[in-house]
Amino acid sequence: MAVTLHGSKELIDHAASELIGSLRSGDYEVDNEAELCHMFWASLIKSCESVGVRTNSLKAQIRLANGGSVDMGLLASQSDHRYEVMIEAKVWLRPTDASAWSKRNQSTSKRRQCISDARRLVKLIGSRATQYAGLLILERGSTHLRRNLLSELKEMKLTPTEHWVDVLRPSIGRRKEHVGLLWMN
Repeated sequence: MAVTLHGSKELIDHAASELIGSLRSGDYEVDNEAELCHMFWASLIKSCESVGVRTNSLKAQIRLANGGSVDMGLLASQSDHRYEVMIEAKVWLRPTDASAWSKRNQSTSKRRQCISDARRLVKLIGSRATQYAGLLILERGSTHLRRNLLSELKEMKLTPTEHWVDVLRPSIGRRKEHVGLLWMN
């Protein structure tokens, strides 16, 4: 079954829901972006299989002409090198053993990385390398990105749509953890 352009975003949304379910049920604590990508990849394969999408259209570590890369994507067709969807993953784990000053600097740095990635994804949409592009963000122990990222992107004339979901796991205690998916327009 071929994925329609409308359906590819829904597939990513479904995979994000699967990811959240895996985080909750497995009570797994992601420690870095590579782990988030692996878990999301597994959720994406499961989502593809559930709706009959061939998994050979999924690509990881997509090399770009400028020498950079995007974490993952869904090819429009096997004969074309254009993508229907590209996803960049980010993880922000607020350190528990750092000073308040250091935490602020680190959260600002992660926010700037997200903004830079958002700009790059918008350029990829503009160059027709992909139809859709999004940031997949896991944030733990903080709500900094959830509270501030969208407004900063809008100030830069970027108009993403966002969807955040709290991850409620037994072992997380009182620390907040949530997954966000920001679609660039």
